[in-house]
Amino acid sequence: MSYNEQYKCPMCDTRHALQHCRAFLQMSPQSKSTFVRVSLYCVNCLGMGHVVLHCPAKKGCRTCTLPHHTLMHPLDTNYNYWLKMSAQVKLRIPGVLEPWVEVKVLLDPRHPDSTIMLGSSVGEDETKLKPLNKAVLTANNNGVRTYTTYLRKSTRRLVEPREPIDPRQIRQTYRKAEVADPEFQHPGVVNVVLGADAAKGVFLGLPIALSGRLYAQNTIFGWAFFGAVPLRA
Repeated sequence: MSYNEQYKCPMCDTRHALQHCRAFLQMSPQSKSTFVRVSLYCVNCLGMGHVVLHCPAKKGCRTCTLPHHTLMHPLDTNYNYWLKMSAQVKLRIPGVLEPWVEVKVLLDPRHPDSTIMLGSSVGEDETKLKPLNKAVLTANNNGVRTYTTYLRKSTRRLVEPREPIDPRQIRQTYRKAEVADPEFQHPGVVNVVLGADAAKGVFLGLPIALSGRLYAQNTIFGWAFFGAVPLRA
Protein backbone atom coordinates (compact mmCIF):
# COMPACT_ATOMS: atom_id res chain seq x y z
CA MET A 1 0.00 0.00 0.00
CA SER A 2 1.44 3.39 -0.95
CA TYR A 3 0.70 6.67 0.76
CA ASN A 4 -2.94 7.66 1.02
CA GLU A 5 -4.19 11.00 2.37
CA GLN A 6 -6.44 9.23 4.84
CA TYR A 7 -3.25 8.46 6.78
CA LYS A 8 -1.36 11.10 8.73
CA CYS A 9 2.29 11.96 8.28
CA PRO A 10 4.34 10.00 10.86
CA MET A 11 6.58 13.02 11.42
CA CYS A 12 4.10 15.80 12.24
CA ASP A 13 0.72 14.01 12.42
CA THR A 14 -0.72 16.12 9.57
CA ARG A 15 -2.52 14.78 6.48
CA HIS A 16 0.17 15.00 3.84
CA ALA A 17 2.77 12.70 2.31
CA LEU A 18 6.01 12.29 4.21
CA GLN A 19 8.03 13.68 1.28
CA HIS A 20 6.08 16.96 1.58
CA CYS A 21 6.60 17.34 5.34
CA ARG A 22 8.67 20.46 6.07
CA ALA A 23 10.02 18.92 9.29
CA PHE A 24 11.15 15.80 7.42
CA LEU A 25 12.67 17.82 4.56
CA GLN A 26 14.86 19.75 7.00
CA MET A 27 16.50 16.59 8.34
CA SER A 28 19.86 15.38 7.04
CA PRO A 29 19.76 12.49 4.52
CA GLN A 30 21.08 10.10 7.18
CA SER A 31 18.47 11.21 9.74
CA LYS A 32 15.75 10.85 7.10
CA SER A 33 16.86 7.29 6.36
CA THR A 34 16.88 6.37 10.05
CA PHE A 35 13.42 7.85 10.62
CA VAL A 36 11.94 6.09 7.59
CA ARG A 37 13.30 2.70 8.68
CA VAL A 38 12.19 3.11 12.30
CA SER A 39 8.71 4.19 11.11
CA LEU A 40 8.52 1.06 8.90
CA TYR A 41 8.07 3.05 5.71
CA CYS A 42 9.50 2.00 2.36
CA VAL A 43 12.91 3.63 1.86
CA ASN A 44 12.38 3.65 -1.91
CA CYS A 45 9.01 5.38 -2.32
CA LEU A 46 8.30 6.55 1.26
CA GLY A 47 5.04 4.62 1.13
CA MET A 48 3.60 2.41 3.84
CA GLY A 49 2.54 -1.21 3.98
CA HIS A 50 5.50 -2.74 2.13
CA VAL A 51 9.28 -3.01 2.21
CA VAL A 52 11.74 -1.97 -0.47
CA LEU A 53 12.01 -5.53 -1.85
CA HIS A 54 8.32 -5.42 -2.75
CA CYS A 55 8.10 -1.74 -3.71
CA PRO A 56 5.80 -1.21 -6.73
CA ALA A 57 7.77 1.89 -7.76
CA LYS A 58 10.14 0.88 -10.54
CA LYS A 59 12.46 3.86 -10.30
CA GLY A 60 14.89 4.43 -7.44
CA CYS A 61 16.98 7.45 -6.54
CA ARG A 62 17.09 10.04 -9.35
CA THR A 63 20.71 10.79 -8.46
CA CYS A 64 22.27 7.33 -8.30
CA THR A 65 19.38 4.94 -9.30
CA LEU A 66 19.87 2.86 -6.12
CA PRO A 67 16.71 1.69 -4.27
CA HIS A 68 16.31 4.62 -1.91
CA HIS A 69 14.33 7.84 -2.20
CA THR A 70 16.19 10.79 -3.72
CA LEU A 71 15.62 12.79 -0.52
CA MET A 72 17.83 10.31 1.31
CA HIS A 73 20.71 10.41 -1.15
CA PRO A 74 23.86 11.55 0.74
CA LEU A 75 25.07 15.08 0.11
CA ASP A 76 28.25 15.26 -1.94
CA THR A 77 31.06 17.79 -2.13
CA ASN A 78 28.96 20.07 -4.34
CA TYR A 79 27.07 21.19 -1.22
CA ASN A 80 28.68 22.95 1.72
CA TYR A 81 25.86 24.25 3.89
CA TRP A 82 22.36 23.45 5.11
CA LEU A 83 20.24 26.60 5.17
CA LYS A 84 17.59 26.89 7.88
CA MET A 85 14.39 28.93 7.66
CA SER A 86 14.57 32.38 9.24
CA ALA A 87 12.57 35.59 9.41
CA GLN A 88 13.16 39.17 10.49
CA VAL A 89 10.09 40.29 12.46
CA LYS A 90 8.92 42.79 15.02
CA LEU A 91 8.21 41.41 18.49
CA ARG A 92 6.13 42.78 21.33
CA ILE A 93 5.55 41.20 24.76
CA PRO A 94 2.93 43.18 26.69
CA GLY A 95 4.34 44.49 29.94
CA VAL A 96 7.89 43.36 29.14
CA LEU A 97 9.03 44.34 25.64
CA GLU A 98 7.26 47.47 24.43
CA PRO A 99 7.06 48.99 21.91
CA TRP A 100 8.03 46.74 19.00
CA VAL A 101 11.56 45.27 18.90
CA GLU A 102 13.12 43.89 15.70
CA VAL A 103 14.31 40.29 16.16
CA LYS A 104 15.59 37.36 14.12
CA VAL A 105 13.38 34.27 14.24
CA LEU A 106 14.32 30.69 13.43
CA LEU A 107 11.40 28.72 11.95
CA ASP A 108 12.06 25.14 13.03
CA PRO A 109 9.11 22.69 13.04
CA ARG A 110 11.41 20.03 14.49
CA HIS A 111 11.62 22.03 17.72
CA PRO A 112 8.65 21.08 19.92
CA ASP A 113 8.11 24.44 21.65
CA SER A 114 8.45 28.08 20.69
CA THR A 115 11.06 29.82 22.82
CA ILE A 116 12.64 33.22 23.42
CA MET A 117 16.37 33.37 24.11
CA LEU A 118 17.77 35.42 26.96
CA GLY A 119 20.90 37.43 26.29
CA SER A 120 20.05 37.80 22.62
CA SER A 121 19.73 41.60 22.56
CA VAL A 122 15.93 41.70 22.65
CA GLY A 123 15.93 44.58 25.11
CA GLU A 124 16.85 45.63 28.63
CA ASP A 125 13.53 44.39 30.00
CA GLU A 126 14.23 40.75 29.12
CA THR A 127 14.97 40.08 32.83
CA LYS A 128 11.23 40.56 33.42
CA LEU A 129 10.38 37.59 31.23
CA LYS A 130 8.32 34.87 32.89
CA PRO A 131 8.78 31.14 32.18
CA LEU A 132 5.94 31.48 29.67
CA ASN A 133 5.20 34.78 27.91
CA LYS A 134 2.44 35.92 25.60
CA ALA A 135 4.03 37.51 22.54
CA VAL A 136 2.89 39.19 19.33
CA LEU A 137 5.01 38.96 16.18
CA THR A 138 4.52 40.82 12.92
CA ALA A 139 6.39 40.90 9.62
CA ASN A 140 8.67 43.88 9.03
CA ASN A 141 7.32 44.33 5.51
CA ASN A 142 3.66 43.66 6.29
CA GLY A 143 2.32 44.91 9.61
CA VAL A 144 -1.13 43.52 8.80
CA ARG A 145 0.02 39.92 9.29
CA THR A 146 0.49 39.31 13.00
CA TYR A 147 0.87 36.13 15.00
CA THR A 148 0.19 35.74 18.73
CA THR A 149 1.73 32.87 20.63
CA TYR A 150 3.28 31.86 23.94
CA LEU A 151 7.07 31.74 24.16
CA ARG A 152 8.94 29.66 26.71
CA LYS A 153 11.93 31.38 28.26
CA SER A 154 15.29 29.83 27.45
CA THR A 155 18.59 30.72 29.09
CA ARG A 156 20.69 29.53 26.16
CA ARG A 157 21.93 31.92 23.52
CA LEU A 158 21.45 30.54 20.04
CA VAL A 159 23.77 31.79 17.33
CA GLU A 160 22.89 30.58 13.88
CA PRO A 161 26.22 29.92 12.13
CA ARG A 162 25.98 30.47 8.43
CA GLU A 163 28.55 30.46 5.70
CA PRO A 164 28.15 33.15 3.02
CA ILE A 165 25.98 31.83 0.23
CA ASP A 166 25.08 33.09 -3.20
CA PRO A 167 21.41 34.21 -3.07
CA ARG A 168 21.09 35.05 -6.78
CA GLN A 169 18.96 32.01 -7.58
CA ILE A 170 16.48 32.91 -4.85
CA ARG A 171 16.51 36.62 -5.64
CA GLN A 172 15.62 35.92 -9.25
CA THR A 173 12.46 34.13 -8.13
CA TYR A 174 11.33 36.10 -5.08
CA ARG A 175 11.27 39.86 -4.70
CA LYS A 176 12.96 41.27 -1.61
CA ALA A 177 9.66 42.59 -0.24
CA GLU A 178 8.27 39.04 -0.20
CA VAL A 179 11.21 37.47 1.63
CA ALA A 180 10.73 36.84 5.37
CA ASP A 181 14.40 37.46 6.12
CA PRO A 182 16.10 39.87 3.66
CA GLU A 183 19.45 38.83 5.22
CA PHE A 184 18.82 35.08 5.11
CA GLN A 185 22.22 34.44 3.55
CA HIS A 186 24.14 36.05 6.45
CA PRO A 187 24.85 34.72 9.97
CA GLY A 188 22.97 36.18 12.90
CA VAL A 189 21.91 35.81 16.51
CA VAL A 190 18.56 34.07 16.86
CA ASN A 191 16.22 35.78 19.33
CA VAL A 192 13.15 33.54 18.97
CA VAL A 193 12.51 29.97 17.79
CA LEU A 194 9.03 29.21 16.47
CA GLY A 195 8.59 25.45 16.77
CA ALA A 196 6.04 22.79 15.90
CA ASP A 197 3.43 24.41 18.14
CA ALA A 198 3.40 27.44 15.82
CA ALA A 199 3.36 25.55 12.52
CA LYS A 200 -0.37 25.86 11.78
CA GLY A 201 -0.38 29.59 12.46
CA VAL A 202 2.82 30.49 10.63
CA PHE A 203 3.26 28.25 7.58
CA LEU A 204 1.12 28.77 4.48
CA GLY A 205 0.92 25.64 2.36
CA LEU A 206 3.60 23.03 1.74
CA PRO A 207 7.24 23.66 0.77
CA ILE A 208 8.05 24.29 -2.89
CA ALA A 209 11.18 22.78 -4.42
CA LEU A 210 13.29 25.46 -6.11
CA SER A 211 16.07 23.30 -7.53
CA GLY A 212 18.31 20.55 -6.25
CA ARG A 213 17.70 20.38 -2.51
CA LEU A 214 16.72 23.99 -1.94
CA TYR A 215 13.12 24.74 -0.87
CA ALA A 216 10.89 27.79 -0.44
CA GLN A 217 8.23 27.90 2.27
CA ASN A 218 5.54 30.57 2.33
CA THR A 219 4.83 31.98 5.80
CA ILE A 220 2.78 34.80 7.28
CA PHE A 221 6.05 36.76 7.44
CA GLY A 222 6.95 36.16 3.78
CA TRP A 223 8.92 33.48 1.94
CA ALA A 224 11.52 31.53 3.93
CA PHE A 225 14.13 29.19 2.48
CA PHE A 226 15.85 26.00 3.58
CA GLY A 227 17.83 23.11 2.21
CA ALA A 228 21.25 22.20 0.92
CA VAL A 229 23.05 25.17 -0.59
CA PRO A 230 25.45 24.47 -3.48
CA LEU A 231 29.02 25.71 -3.46
CA ARG A 232 29.53 29.13 -4.97
CA ALA A 233 30.33 28.98 -8.66
